[in-house]
Amino acid sequence: MAEAVISAPTEEDTRAYQHIIPDLEINGRPLDEGPLAGKISLADVKTLSPSDAHTDNQTGEPNAAVNARQKRVNQDYHAKARRLDE
Repeated sequence: MAEAVISAPTEEDTRAYQHIIPDLEINGRPLDEGPLAGKISLADVKTLSPSDAHTDNQTGEPNAAVNARQKRVNQDYHAKARRLDE
């Protein structure tokens, strides 16, 4: 049986890993109902400063810039995690 070879992480891997460490863990195991009930969830807190994202969205949808940022952050995290898994 061949031994598994574990190599040291590269500097790029280390930077990517640092960017996906969650800010907090939510323990929903004692909850009986709701989206967090019965599980442990990881969460990240982001701030959104005034920028073009606010003025570029003219849909009138409440929180449109925040919702767009949330979607981008989620996509970025998944992409970084996939790169770490390669």
